[in-house]
Amino acid sequence: GGVHERLYREGLKKKALREEEERRGREERERRVMCGRESDLVRGETVPAFNPDIGLNKKVPAKKPLLDRMDCLGTQKRREKAVRENVRRMQELGGCTFKPSISSETARLVSVRRSHHKPQASSNSGNGSVSSYAPLHAAAASTNST
Repeated sequence: GGVHERLYREGLKKKALREEEERRGREERERRVMCGRESDLVRGETVPAFNPDIGLNKKVPAKKPLLDRMDCLGTQKRREKAVRENVRRMQELGGCTFKPSISSETARLVSVRRSHHKPQASSNSGNGSVSSYAPLHAAAASTNST
C-alpha cells in the first residue's frame, strides 16, 4: 500500500495548509475590524473601527424644516384616510344590486344643475334658502314654457 499511503499523507498536508491559510485570513479580518481600516475615499487616511467612511468632502444632506415635514405627513395621512374611506364605501355598496333607472329628462336636469351649481360660502347658507336649486328650476321652467 505504498501509493495509497503516500496519497493519504499528501492529502493530510494539503488539508493542514488550507486550514492554516483560513486561520490567517480570519485573524487578518478580525485585526482589520478591531483596529480600523484605510479609507476608500481619502488616500492615506485611516478610518476608526465601526465608523462610516464618509470622506472629507462628503456633505450631510440638510433636513427639511419641521413644518414642511409635518405638512407632508398630514397630506399623506389625509390621502390614506380618503383611500380607506373609498374602500369602505365600495365594500358597503358591493352587495347592492338595485340601480335606479331615471328618465332622460331627469338625467338632463341633474347634469344641468351640476354644471351650473358651484358651492359658495354665503352668509345666508343654512337658513332654508333654495338658491342652490335655482338652476334646476330655471331648466325646468325653460322646458315647460316650450
